[in-house]
Amino acid sequence: MVRTFVVGHVRIATLFAACLSACVANDDPSLSVYVDTHGVLISVNREPDHSFGQVRATINGVDAGTPQYTPGRDGTLKSVPEPATATFLVPQAQIGSSLHVAIDDDGTQYTLDVPDFSSPRTPTVVTPLDVPLRPGDWVELTTGIASDRIGNGWMIGKLDDRDCFTQAEIGGAVTKLQVPQDLVRSWDCAIVPTSGTPLAIKLAIGIAFSPVITTCTGPALTCDPIDLFMPTTTFDAIVEIPLN
Repeated sequence: MVRTFVVGHVRIATLFAACLSACVANDDPSLSVYVDTHGVLISVNREPDHSFGQVRATINGVDAGTPQYTPGRDGTLKSVPEPATATFLVPQAQIGSSLHVAIDDDGTQYTLDVPDFSSPRTPTVVTPLDVPLRPGDWVELTTGIASDRIGNGWMIGKLDDRDCFTQAEIGGAVTKLQVPQDLVRSWDCAIVPTSGTPLAIKLAIGIAFSPVITTCTGPALTCDPIDLFMPTTTFDAIVEIPLN
Protein backbone atom coordinates (compact mmCIF):
# COMPACT_ATOMS: atom_id res chain seq x y z
CA MET A 1 0.00 0.00 0.00
CA VAL A 2 1.37 3.40 -0.97
CA ARG A 3 1.01 6.09 1.66
CA THR A 4 1.19 9.76 0.74
CA PHE A 5 1.57 12.76 2.99
CA VAL A 6 2.42 16.41 2.78
CA VAL A 7 6.02 17.22 3.63
CA GLY A 8 6.29 20.77 2.33
CA HIS A 9 6.95 22.04 5.84
CA VAL A 10 9.82 19.57 6.15
CA ARG A 11 11.72 21.64 3.59
CA ILE A 12 12.74 24.13 6.24
CA ALA A 13 13.84 21.50 8.73
CA THR A 14 15.68 19.28 6.28
CA LEU A 15 17.28 22.21 4.55
CA PHE A 16 18.62 23.53 7.85
CA ALA A 17 19.73 20.10 9.04
CA ALA A 18 20.99 18.68 5.76
CA CYS A 19 22.79 21.65 4.26
CA LEU A 20 26.06 20.51 5.78
CA SER A 21 26.04 17.60 3.36
CA ALA A 22 23.90 19.01 0.57
CA CYS A 23 25.81 22.28 0.17
CA VAL A 24 29.13 20.68 -0.69
CA ALA A 25 30.20 19.16 -3.99
CA ASN A 26 29.58 15.52 -3.17
CA ASP A 27 26.62 13.21 -2.83
CA ASP A 28 27.34 11.91 0.68
CA PRO A 29 24.09 11.05 2.49
CA SER A 30 22.82 12.46 5.75
CA LEU A 31 19.91 11.44 7.96
CA SER A 32 17.71 13.96 9.73
CA VAL A 33 14.92 13.41 12.25
CA TYR A 34 12.20 15.97 12.81
CA VAL A 35 9.17 15.87 15.10
CA ASP A 36 5.97 17.83 14.50
CA THR A 37 2.23 17.45 15.05
CA HIS A 38 2.03 14.88 12.23
CA GLY A 39 4.52 12.49 13.82
CA VAL A 40 8.20 11.67 13.39
CA LEU A 41 9.75 12.43 10.00
CA ILE A 42 12.98 10.69 9.03
CA SER A 43 14.72 11.92 5.88
CA VAL A 44 17.56 10.66 3.72
CA ASN A 45 19.17 13.79 2.26
CA ARG A 46 21.33 13.84 -0.88
CA GLU A 47 22.71 16.38 -3.37
CA PRO A 48 20.06 18.50 -5.17
CA ASP A 49 20.53 16.63 -8.47
CA HIS A 50 20.46 13.17 -6.84
CA SER A 51 18.03 10.67 -8.33
CA PHE A 52 16.82 8.16 -5.74
CA GLY A 53 16.32 4.54 -6.63
CA GLN A 54 14.20 2.60 -4.15
CA VAL A 55 14.48 3.60 -0.49
CA ARG A 56 13.02 1.40 2.22
CA ALA A 57 13.07 1.68 6.00
CA THR A 58 12.06 -0.04 9.19
CA ILE A 59 11.43 2.02 12.30
CA ASN A 60 11.85 -0.02 15.48
CA GLY A 61 11.45 -3.14 13.37
CA VAL A 62 8.22 -2.03 11.67
CA ASP A 63 8.03 -1.36 7.92
CA ALA A 64 7.86 2.42 7.43
CA GLY A 65 6.01 2.16 4.12
CA THR A 66 6.71 4.19 0.99
CA PRO A 67 8.64 7.44 1.45
CA GLN A 68 7.80 10.81 -0.04
CA TYR A 69 10.46 11.63 -2.65
CA THR A 70 11.15 15.34 -3.09
CA PRO A 71 13.54 16.64 -5.74
CA GLY A 72 16.31 19.01 -4.75
CA ARG A 73 16.91 22.51 -5.99
CA ASP A 74 20.17 24.21 -6.89
CA GLY A 75 20.97 27.44 -5.11
CA THR A 76 20.80 30.86 -6.70
CA LEU A 77 22.05 34.27 -5.65
CA LYS A 78 18.91 34.61 -3.49
CA SER A 79 18.54 31.06 -2.19
CA VAL A 80 20.63 28.21 -0.87
CA PRO A 81 20.52 24.69 -2.37
CA GLU A 82 17.83 22.32 -1.15
CA PRO A 83 18.70 18.62 -0.93
CA ALA A 84 16.83 15.83 -2.64
CA THR A 85 15.03 13.93 0.11
CA ALA A 86 13.30 10.63 0.77
CA THR A 87 11.13 11.15 3.85
CA PHE A 88 9.31 8.62 6.00
CA LEU A 89 6.49 9.66 8.34
CA VAL A 90 5.64 7.43 11.31
CA PRO A 91 3.36 7.99 14.33
CA GLN A 92 5.25 8.95 17.45
CA ALA A 93 3.42 6.18 19.30
CA GLN A 94 5.35 3.68 17.15
CA ILE A 95 8.65 4.96 18.53
CA GLY A 96 8.32 4.31 22.26
CA SER A 97 11.24 5.50 24.37
CA SER A 98 13.97 4.53 21.89
CA LEU A 99 14.42 5.01 18.14
CA HIS A 100 16.06 2.45 15.84
CA VAL A 101 16.12 3.23 12.12
CA ALA A 102 17.35 0.81 9.45
CA ILE A 103 17.34 2.17 5.88
CA ASP A 104 18.06 0.47 2.56
CA ASP A 105 18.94 3.20 0.07
CA ASP A 106 18.88 1.28 -3.21
CA GLY A 107 21.07 -1.44 -1.68
CA THR A 108 23.14 0.76 0.66
CA GLN A 109 22.48 0.26 4.37
CA TYR A 110 22.17 3.00 6.99
CA THR A 111 21.50 2.60 10.71
CA LEU A 112 20.55 5.17 13.35
CA ASP A 113 20.03 4.56 17.08
CA VAL A 114 18.76 7.05 19.67
CA PRO A 115 18.19 5.14 22.95
CA ASP A 116 16.53 8.01 24.86
CA PHE A 117 14.56 9.51 21.98
CA SER A 118 11.21 9.61 23.82
CA SER A 119 12.27 8.79 27.36
CA PRO A 120 10.20 10.73 29.94
CA ARG A 121 11.77 14.10 30.71
CA THR A 122 10.98 16.63 33.40
CA PRO A 123 12.43 20.13 33.15
CA THR A 124 14.06 20.79 36.51
CA VAL A 125 15.81 23.83 37.94
CA VAL A 126 18.95 22.68 39.73
CA THR A 127 19.69 26.11 41.20
CA PRO A 128 18.00 26.57 44.62
CA LEU A 129 15.00 28.89 44.27
CA ASP A 130 14.25 29.15 48.01
CA VAL A 131 16.72 32.04 48.31
CA PRO A 132 16.47 35.32 46.37
CA LEU A 133 18.02 35.50 42.92
CA ARG A 134 20.04 38.56 42.10
CA PRO A 135 20.92 40.21 38.79
CA GLY A 136 23.56 38.19 36.96
CA ASP A 137 22.76 34.95 38.79
CA TRP A 138 22.69 31.80 36.69
CA VAL A 139 19.74 29.40 36.75
CA GLU A 140 20.89 25.87 35.89
CA LEU A 141 18.51 23.50 34.11
CA THR A 142 18.31 19.79 33.38
CA THR A 143 15.94 17.56 31.42
CA GLY A 144 16.49 14.65 33.80
CA ILE A 145 18.41 12.69 31.13
CA ALA A 146 22.14 13.05 31.76
CA SER A 147 23.14 12.43 28.13
CA ASP A 148 20.90 15.18 26.70
CA ARG A 149 22.59 18.20 25.13
CA ILE A 150 20.64 21.34 25.89
CA GLY A 151 21.03 23.45 22.79
CA ASN A 152 19.27 26.66 23.75
CA GLY A 153 16.66 28.05 26.04
CA TRP A 154 14.79 31.09 27.21
CA MET A 155 13.48 32.45 30.51
CA ILE A 156 10.78 35.03 31.18
CA GLY A 157 10.25 36.65 34.56
CA LYS A 158 6.53 37.19 35.19
CA LEU A 159 4.94 39.42 37.82
CA ASP A 160 1.14 39.27 38.18
CA ASP A 161 0.99 37.50 34.79
CA ARG A 162 2.93 40.31 33.11
CA ASP A 163 6.21 39.61 31.35
CA CYS A 164 8.81 41.62 33.24
CA PHE A 165 12.09 40.52 31.74
CA THR A 166 13.24 38.16 29.08
CA GLN A 167 16.62 36.49 28.89
CA ALA A 168 17.93 33.98 26.36
CA GLU A 169 21.18 32.04 26.31
CA ILE A 170 22.11 30.05 23.22
CA GLY A 171 25.14 27.93 22.40
CA GLY A 172 27.04 24.63 22.57
CA ALA A 173 26.13 22.67 25.67
CA VAL A 174 24.33 25.48 27.50
CA THR A 175 22.52 24.31 30.62
CA LYS A 176 22.08 27.70 32.30
CA LEU A 177 20.05 30.87 31.84
CA GLN A 178 21.04 34.19 33.34
CA VAL A 179 18.97 36.70 35.29
CA PRO A 180 19.49 40.08 33.55
CA GLN A 181 22.34 42.15 34.95
CA ASP A 182 20.29 45.34 35.23
CA LEU A 183 16.74 44.49 36.21
CA VAL A 184 15.67 48.11 36.61
CA ARG A 185 16.65 48.99 33.03
CA SER A 186 15.34 45.72 31.53
CA TRP A 187 12.06 45.71 33.49
CA ASP A 188 9.08 45.80 31.11
CA CYS A 189 6.25 45.74 33.64
CA ALA A 190 3.96 48.70 34.17
CA ILE A 191 5.66 49.32 37.53
CA VAL A 192 9.29 50.00 38.30
CA PRO A 193 10.69 47.79 41.07
CA THR A 194 11.98 49.51 44.19
CA SER A 195 15.67 48.97 44.89
CA GLY A 196 16.26 46.63 47.81
CA THR A 197 12.76 45.13 47.62
CA PRO A 198 12.47 41.37 47.00
CA LEU A 199 9.84 40.56 44.40
CA ALA A 200 7.99 37.26 44.20
CA ILE A 201 7.94 36.29 40.52
CA LYS A 202 7.41 33.25 38.36
CA LEU A 203 10.09 32.01 35.99
CA ALA A 204 8.57 30.67 32.78
CA ILE A 205 11.28 28.52 31.21
CA GLY A 206 11.48 26.66 27.91
CA ILE A 207 14.40 24.67 26.50
CA ALA A 208 15.35 22.75 23.39
CA PHE A 209 17.54 19.68 23.65
CA SER A 210 19.18 16.99 21.54
CA PRO A 211 19.12 13.35 22.67
CA VAL A 212 22.37 11.48 22.11
CA ILE A 213 22.78 9.47 18.89
CA THR A 214 24.71 6.30 19.73
CA THR A 215 24.77 4.67 16.27
CA CYS A 216 25.13 6.36 12.88
CA THR A 217 26.54 3.89 10.39
CA GLY A 218 26.63 3.66 6.62
CA PRO A 219 29.04 4.62 3.82
CA ALA A 220 29.95 8.33 4.17
CA LEU A 221 26.85 8.81 6.34
CA THR A 222 26.33 11.70 8.74
CA CYS A 223 23.43 12.03 11.16
CA ASP A 224 22.21 15.53 11.93
CA PRO A 225 21.57 16.52 15.56
CA ILE A 226 17.96 15.98 16.60
CA ASP A 227 16.25 19.03 18.10
CA LEU A 228 13.36 18.34 20.48
CA PHE A 229 11.44 20.84 22.57
CA MET A 230 10.08 20.78 26.10
CA PRO A 231 6.86 22.56 27.05
CA THR A 232 7.10 25.80 28.99
CA THR A 233 7.33 25.16 32.73
CA THR A 234 6.79 27.75 35.46
CA PHE A 235 8.72 27.94 38.73
CA ASP A 236 8.21 30.22 41.76
CA ALA A 237 11.18 32.42 42.64
CA ILE A 238 12.19 35.65 44.35
CA VAL A 239 14.31 38.28 42.68
CA GLU A 240 16.03 40.90 44.81
CA ILE A 241 16.74 44.32 43.34
CA PRO A 242 20.07 45.60 44.74
CA LEU A 243 20.22 48.92 46.60
CA ASN A 244 21.44 51.84 44.53
